[in-house]
Amino acid sequence: MDAKHAAKAQEAGISPPVSPPDSVIVEDEPKPAVSKKCFCMIVFLVLVGGVVGILTILKREKMEKELALATSTTVAPTTIAISKLKDDDEVLKRCQKKYTAKLGKDSIGLIKTGVNDDSGKELKKGAFWLRGDPVQDQATFKDIKVMACRGQIPTVIISMRPAGYKLILNQDDLNFYDGEPIHEDWESYDERLNVYKKQLLDIPSLVILEPKLLQLTFDEINQQYNYENGIYLDEFLRRAQMMTNALKKSWVYLDAGDPVWLSVDAHLEFASMTLVRLQGLRGFAINTAFYSNSTTVELFARQLSCATNLHYIMDTGRNGGAFSQKSTLEEAAECRFDPPNIKKSNNPGWGFASKKPVDARGRRRRRSAMSRGRRGLYSTDFGVQQQVSRGWSSQGPFLNANVRNTLANAPMDGMPQLKMANGFGAGGNAGLPSRTSSGKIRAIHKAPRGNPGLAGPGPKAPKGSGKSGNGLLDRETAEGIMKSISMKNNRMRCKSKSSKMNYHDAYFWARAPGESDGRLFPAGSVHKCLLNHKLTCDGSCPLITSVPCTCSGAPPIQQQQNWGHQQNWGYQPNYIPQPQPQLNPWNPRTWG
Repeated sequence: MDAKHAAKAQEAGISPPVSPPDSVIVEDEPKPAVSKKCFCMIVFLVLVGGVVGILTILKREKMEKELALATSTTVAPTTIAISKLKDDDEVLKRCQKKYTAKLGKDSIGLIKTGVNDDSGKELKKGAFWLRGDPVQDQATFKDIKVMACRGQIPTVIISMRPAGYKLILNQDDLNFYDGEPIHEDWESYDERLNVYKKQLLDIPSLVILEPKLLQLTFDEINQQYNYENGIYLDEFLRRAQMMTNALKKSWVYLDAGDPVWLSVDAHLEFASMTLVRLQGLRGFAINTAFYSNSTTVELFARQLSCATNLHYIMDTGRNGGAFSQKSTLEEAAECRFDPPNIKKSNNPGWGFASKKPVDARGRRRRRSAMSRGRRGLYSTDFGVQQQVSRGWSSQGPFLNANVRNTLANAPMDGMPQLKMANGFGAGGNAGLPSRTSSGKIRAIHKAPRGNPGLAGPGPKAPKGSGKSGNGLLDRETAEGIMKSISMKNNRMRCKSKSSKMNYHDAYFWARAPGESDGRLFPAGSVHKCLLNHKLTCDGSCPLITSVPCTCSGAPPIQQQQNWGHQQNWGYQPNYIPQPQPQLNPWNPRTWG
């Protein structure tokens, strides 16, 4: 307050406020500083509170949605993965032929059987067999597609060769339980094969062609049927090339036979040459439905792969038991159907070589100089008339049809008349020769008619190309290529190294433990007693018998007279109960 105002206030009797002296300065009290620790704590609490708040809001929204779904009259359907669906029709409906499995990556599928072993574990099959019957094939293809829709790789075995090849020596033992051929000629075979091609076109799968066919059409000891069987084999290879060309999403393998047959050098060379003829083939299957242990099988697979540069898959469905540890291969061959003491070894699965692409360039080269000027060392001259017998052929030249037919159907001296490969005679007599009423040999003289879907003769290949139709190489070219491969691999000591790293694609099961071959039960059926039975093939239930056995042995003699016809058991209507001898007790060691 200034002096003027102070005087007026004094006159009015009001005491003016007393001002502090100039030397005294009144300040506000200082505020205490916030520590760094407290500040961090405050920030942490704020963040935690924010997170808790957000979670609370989200939880409330979720509860509201669940409540809305529970009280709604139309609940949204829940999507279940196809692999977990139990209804096959629903699987196929959802799948819409969108097969996403990758070869060499996704699992190789197994087939449920509904049969349990003594421990309660379900027995499973490993392969789908296509035998040419339309009704059975329809059901089989449905199962194949269901497996593929579930993201697994199916194993498909095509086994429906038509009649026309000629059996040699004791080869009845190899196909006795296969039944009679469904297809009489190549035209009928082609119709069914075209169906298979269309069905498998989009399905990633392992496809194995015609088990046992190579060993049924060639035997070095007796070659009286070389000409007819050679023509037959050429017809088959054209179709095998067609399937290889068409099934781009599958790996196609030709069955190379079992180690017993491959133990003969001539057979192994013949198999190698035949495999090389097929271009684009992924490889070969070995030990199919046989029992040789994996060590033995790998030895022969290595020799074939080193001769062809082809990959292979090995059947391990029943080669892990005591029966597979026989001292010789011949011992296992003496009981090749439903033998005792069998177990699985490796489960179906991929090998190291499945990650490698197949380089087929070596099989597409033109004829080498080695093969152009002369016939190769491994020539069989199947189906070719020549004036001079060469290579494996031990017969003289076949000059005319009458001579060929006579030689082809003549029984071996001192040997019983064998069952022919087809039984389309009067009353289904399997002993009739493979002929039509006109005298022509069935199937092998019938060239395929102009079917655009098959690899028939087609346009004539340019001279020197080495092709006999749609990529199939002729024998001369294949022999030259095989020699070139063998020489290169011999320098690299291919046979001394394990082929599992370079050529082994997969283990597969053609038949699984508990699955019958036909001796004790109908072929393909599953029975748990087959896992541990003790019935050998030289006792009351021999390898080939007219009366069906079971795991308990042969039925009593007094009951055998009333047995009716049993499919796949080779029942003879005029059978009289008597001791069953071993048919064709042929031992390769006794032959020169």
